[in-house]
Amino acid sequence: MKLKTTKKISIPVFAIGALLFFCALRSDAAPGHLDPTFSGDGRLTDGEGWGSKVAIQPDDKIVVMSGMVITRYNPDGTRDTSFGGGTGRVLVSFGLAGEGYPTGFAIRPDGKIVVGAVVGEQAAVYFGVARLNSDGSPDPSFGGGASRVLTPLACGTFNDNFAASFAMQPDGKIVGAVRFEWCNGLLLRYRSDGPLDTSFGANGTGTTSADVSSLGGTIAFQSNGKIVVVGTLRLLRFETNGSPDLGFNPPSQGLQFVYSVIIQPDNKIVACGPFYNGTNADF
Repeated sequence: MKLKTTKKISIPVFAIGALLFFCALRSDAAPGHLDPTFSGDGRLTDGEGWGSKVAIQPDDKIVVMSGMVITRYNPDGTRDTSFGGGTGRVLVSFGLAGEGYPTGFAIRPDGKIVVGAVVGEQAAVYFGVARLNSDGSPDPSFGGGASRVLTPLACGTFNDNFAASFAMQPDGKIVGAVRFEWCNGLLLRYRSDGPLDTSFGANGTGTTSADVSSLGGTIAFQSNGKIVVVGTLRLLRFETNGSPDLGFNPPSQGLQFVYSVIIQPDNKIVACGPFYNGTNADF
């Protein structure tokens, strides 16, 4: 079974904008109506490509990832010209001539933006993490002055399907998950300043062969530090040191794929995906 590729998991920027009005921004409009204080009619279409991730800063500014481009908007939908040298957007570069596919981003409490991606150059494939200052400029305090780190992936090429994800722990450490078809799943953890966290797995890398079709979707953290990762067929959980939690084995209950997961305040896990009943798939 082939994985859904990272490069296909995306939604239009204008759809992201519409979601914001329902979920995040204050408005005097009737509940459920588009917010006319945002972009005039509650909808924004900006640029080319597809938006795949969105987040709201504490000051209500909106950060959107579209491919390898990060754009920041003011609460009214105009581009934030204090970001990206006056343009409101930044093309995140890992210094390679090859392809790059975003896995996600996170906003730190200090306003810096951490970006994850799977990037490649000819036959070499890497998991990359880059950090931007709050104005969108590269952060030289990350990655030993380079503002980015690249970890070689020994298995997989861009001709293979793959799934990948990215998240930031409450303590600022960075976790990435990736799995290329025919390869074991790989979990990586980085220190908050960029290097691989050698206290995690084997020098910063944890693997699992329990279900090679799993690993690479959403990442979530329980309050005890354990890491829950969505696989294509089930949920996996890792100990804080990167080893698989062998006591965690939830039944699939007919789920054909698991697409997303969140953790409740009581540490219970909520996952969603299509349920196959033998004839068709329902939510």
